[in-house]
Amino acid sequence: MKRLLYIVGSLVLIMSFLLAGEQDVEKIKTNYKSALESNNPGVRFSGLFNLVYMKSQYPEISLEMYNRQLQKIIKEDNEAIIRVDANLAYLYLNSEDLAYVVKVQDKENPKEFFNTLYRTLNVQNVTMNRM
Repeated sequence: MKRLLYIVGSLVLIMSFLLAGEQDVEKIKTNYKSALESNNPGVRFSGLFNLVYMKSQYPEISLEMYNRQLQKIIKEDNEAIIRVDANLAYLYLNSEDLAYVVKVQDKENPKEFFNTLYRTLNVQNVTMNRM
């Protein structure tokens, strides 16, 4: 049931972004901000994933406006996995290259994306340390 609710919520957020005109974009940004500030960990996770999905689809888009909410989640969230994913999302959203290298392959499996991102960052780190 939770998975179904997450999928429906994600699809609504994604579709609203894709179908929106310029006037609606501000409303969508506000909705994403509200999702990141929600008391519900599933809603916060959904907000994180929708942001990285948006960045994956539109790598040139700037999402710096969410940095404050992401940093708060990273430092204060009660759920360790949400803190880890927020950290990964922060790196992804603020990187010039990651959105071109790591793409969301399966919109219904956000953990696959975060695991792939984690592995990619580890490989980059190992490669840099060998130099």
